[in-house]
Amino acid sequence: MSTIVVLFNLKSGVNRDEYEEWARTVDIRSVRRLQGCSGINVLRGERFLDGSLSVPYAYVEPIQVD
Repeated sequence: MSTIVVLFNLKSGVNRDEYEEWARTVDIRSVRRLQGCSGINVLRGERFLDGSLSVPYAYVEPIQVD
């Protein structure tokens, strides 16, 4: 198994709550149905372990593929 790691930020003006609802109800379900995909998550990064709030990417999407 391999993992594809997708790092991204939302475009300016995109509502975070609306995106996360879409990710839960549409994106994750759709990707899980793809042949060869054995898992996916969408994770929001808010700060580094040292407490720093300046993260380069707001979202991390690890996708496990066979």
